Amino acid sequence: MLRAAVPVLRAAGGGAVATRVLRALLDARPPGGAARWTRTNHAGADVSLLEGPAVAAGVLVGSVAGTRGRAPGRGAACAAGGAD
Repeated sequence: MLRAAVPVLRAAGGGAVATRVLRALLDARPPGGAARWTRTNHAGADVSLLEGPAVAAGVLVGSVAGTRGRAPGRGAACAAGGAD
């Protein structure tokens, strides 16, 4: 049972780390400047659009990490929207 959980934990951990690292990098130097990635929501608070690319990269990394040894391209294709 524990052996079956290893790929899931690897995928979750890899995805979480990749998301946090990329988000920190994007926050430090947003491509095109911060104004390009900031919007105002209905409550008047500023929100960042940088979470989207960071989460997408995290999902991709997690899918590849979770399929280690078993056709990593297949996990990446599923994460990119091409489920088999």
